Amino acid sequence: MATQTVVPMEQVALVVHPDDNVAVAKTRISEGTIVLWNGRAIEVRETIPPGHRFALTDLPEGTPVRQYGQPFGISKGVRVGERITRERIRNELPPRIVKPASKNAPPDYFPDEQIPTWQGYRRKDGKVGTRNFVLVVPTSMCASTEAMQIAMRAELLFWSPEEYPNVSGVVALPHNKGCGCPDGTPVEMLMKVLARYIEHPNVAAAGHPTGLREDQLHGVQQIHGAAGGQKARQVPRHPRVWRDASDRSARFGNRRRIFGIGKSV
Repeated sequence: MATQTVVPMEQVALVVHPDDNVAVAKTRISEGTIVLWNGRAIEVRETIPPGHRFALTDLPEGTPVRQYGQPFGISKGVRVGERITRERIRNELPPRIVKPASKNAPPDYFPDEQIPTWQGYRRKDGKVGTRNFVLVVPTSMCASTEAMQIAMRAELLFWSPEEYPNVSGVVALPHNKGCGCPDGTPVEMLMKVLARYIEHPNVAAAGHPTGLREDQLHGVQQIHGAAGGQKARQVPRHPRVWRDASDRSARFGNRRRIFGIGKSV
């Protein structure tokens, strides 16, 4: 009868956190090896390659599998000493337990007459900005070049700090997402990021170059509108006002509409 190998845990594997229910092999652990850990003898039921995990205790169906003290999957039923594999766990996480808010008493705030004031731009949602930018926000990478051209021409041809001191500048937000990207979480995250830019208190207004991916424009407007925002407006992808500097009536008429935004308060 072959003699089983008995080794301490620290010699062959690592338990990262005291709350972990798996260990990570530092070296190859042969089937049948007895690993001593916290006064227990754990028999390895199958060969564990270096870098792979094995169970420190029985993990019945539905048990969170933990490393670094945090769950990274749900067990489908793993016995102590067995290797943790993709086939033996579900790629899920247990619901988070949200701790209640702090019970500390609120701080004593200064009375209104003692609070210093400053020059800013009051927004309809109650926020106050220190700047007053106009954004050009493409919802698809196919309109990013147009967005940059619109912002550049607007600043060079139509805007000046002397004529419009209430406007801090015109800024484009080009990106490489949208066209050719599958719908789902990546696109949704892009729409949320763009909407959060628009909602920033330093932004007075935003224009969306249109013509491509109108569904994504609707997504931005939904996210932005849900937050009570009214800054975003739709503009043609190739509007004459940005192209034709010689058309002074159109140019100046649109300048008043675009740059007549926000007053310092």
